[in-house]
Amino acid sequence: MTTTRHLSPAREGALDGAPKVHVVTFGCQMNKYDSSLAEGRFLARGYATTPAMEEADVILFNTCSVREHAEERTYSWLGEIKRAKLARPELVIGVMGCMAQRVEEEVFRRAGHVDLVVGTREFQRLPELVQEVRERRADPECSGAAERRILATDGGVEVEVDRSGETYTGGRHAYLAVMRGCDLNCTYCIVPTTRGRVRSRPIESLVSEARWLVDQGVQVITLLGQTVNSYGRIKQQGQIPFAELLAQVCEVDGIQRVRFTSPHPAEFSPAQIQAFADLDELCPHMHLPVQSGSSRVLKMMRRGYSRETFIDICHRFKKAVPHAGLTTDIIVGFPGETEADFEDTLSLMREVRFH
Repeated sequence: MTTTRHLSPAREGALDGAPKVHVVTFGCQMNKYDSSLAEGRFLARGYATTPAMEEADVILFNTCSVREHAEERTYSWLGEIKRAKLARPELVIGVMGCMAQRVEEEVFRRAGHVDLVVGTREFQRLPELVQEVRERRADPECSGAAERRILATDGGVEVEVDRSGETYTGGRHAYLAVMRGCDLNCTYCIVPTTRGRVRSRPIESLVSEARWLVDQGVQVITLLGQTVNSYGRIKQQGQIPFAELLAQVCEVDGIQRVRFTSPHPAEFSPAQIQAFADLDELCPHMHLPVQSGSSRVLKMMRRGYSRETFIDICHRFKKAVPHAGLTTDIIVGFPGETEADFEDTLSLMREVRFH
């Protein structure tokens, strides 16, 4: 879990006196992508971004719920910023992302100076929600603190990404979310609860955003999804198989390197493995989480594949691209894991030989 204080430098050419926004990001690559989208929405509406929290008119915390410690860190930051709110009552403070989606009104109970709690499917409306907070403050009928706050966690349909009018200031690398949510129910994971079911984007929208990023100076794109390689498995309007998606993104003029994370072993197809051999722009590296080398533990985790299936994928991947890198995630001490299960994980590591 990482914490990022503001992803972009102050916007070049911003008008003097323009309101300023500062974003603090906790957690994964998807959160970093969402923060970038949120910043872009503010920039398109005349805001500037600032790396200095004390200069900001709007301060947003993009939160994570994967670990309890991540949520407690958010509350700690909110406690620190309370003094700034007392000194500047006009300051707008918002909490967005997975923790906001999970705990909702509890944020207001634990941090009464927060103005906005915005879930994982509402963050693109942040500039409008901030304006609504300001309008409520100016309304004499909204005299109580509770009447001035906004809870926005009920949105069931995500606004389609439209970055026209934005400026990307993240450098030569960018994230691109091809899907959101997860239809799996791994016993240790909260993502389906906080992000909802899978919602995949049409290929036209993804290629359009990739071209926009290249026009903004991006050379390396990382495709994101909770089970990114399941894109296109469930036929929805405007979607294609994941291997074909990789090919179309690699074909965008100006892209030098394409990566993706995180794939799921149960979703791998021969075409996806072959893509590493066929596409020069596709980075010769795969991060494939195994979690355990024991089929018994994998079943308890509800991972949907066996030890043998995982090893077979790794062997086929190495045969297709012998020079490629292969990395993984492993959970040890899973409830019910025995010494024999742990030894199975060690033997899988010896056989696969991750980098």
